[in-house]
Amino acid sequence: MSLLRLGVILVLCICLEAVHDGIAKRQADQYPRKARPADKRPCPVGMRDDGTSCWKDSYGRGAGRVPDK
Repeated sequence: MSLLRLGVILVLCICLEAVHDGIAKRQADQYPRKARPADKRPCPVGMRDDGTSCWKDSYGRGAGRVPDK
C-alpha cells in the first residue's frame, strides 16, 4: 500500500512540474521583449511635474478643518 502511495506521489510531482513549466513558458511569452519609455510631455500651467506625471497642487478647500465661528 505504501509503495502505491509513493508511486502516486511521484507521478503527481512529475505532472505538476510539467504543468508549472508550461505555465511559466506561456507567461514569459506574453510580455514584450523590448519596451520603450513613455512619451513625456510638459505639464500644463498650474500643475506640478514630479518626473513621471503631472499633479494639481492641493489648496485649502475646507476639508478636515473646524469651521470658523
